Amino acid sequence: MLARVYAVAAILFFAVSSCSRFPESEFELRMNSRLPKFIDSTGARSPTGYTARVEIYDSPDSVRVIVKDSQRRTIFDQRGGFRWHPRDSYQGRGQIVYPSHFVVSFPSGEDIFEQRAPEPILYLSDDPALWSSLKQASNQLLQPTALWRCASMSILISVFSTVAKPRSQSGG
Repeated sequence: MLARVYAVAAILFFAVSSCSRFPESEFELRMNSRLPKFIDSTGARSPTGYTARVEIYDSPDSVRVIVKDSQRRTIFDQRGGFRWHPRDSYQGRGQIVYPSHFVVSFPSGEDIFEQRAPEPILYLSDDPALWSSLKQASNQLLQPTALWRCASMSILISVFSTVAKPRSQSGG
């Protein structure tokens, strides 16, 4: 009996720990007009010859972006944060509507990715309205409200999402 308990515990531990090691989704990032802002914040470098892959994980550092130059050298390979854009109707719940937008964050900056259709292709967004609303939302409080589902075991992990708080409730 004790051996079964250990076996179940080991399987459960492996399932939970594997959520952050194996990507749930992989996408090609198309960089038609520029490189991501977390690589080139000025937009001075041409994206010609660069390729990028985006991997989505079920973990706190839930996105990995790998960018290679024209000689196939990796110039960026980091894991960072992922959150739904504040203006996106999906927000991790319900039926996804396209185009869908999410924000990826790294210490070097953040960018808005757009998925235009249910296909493994993402685009960089330069929509001024999306960027403006993102700047407004970044001035708001961060509260743990969103839940992520680990596909292998349906385990819920709390992550941070932006929640607007009216001035009358913020004490200011």
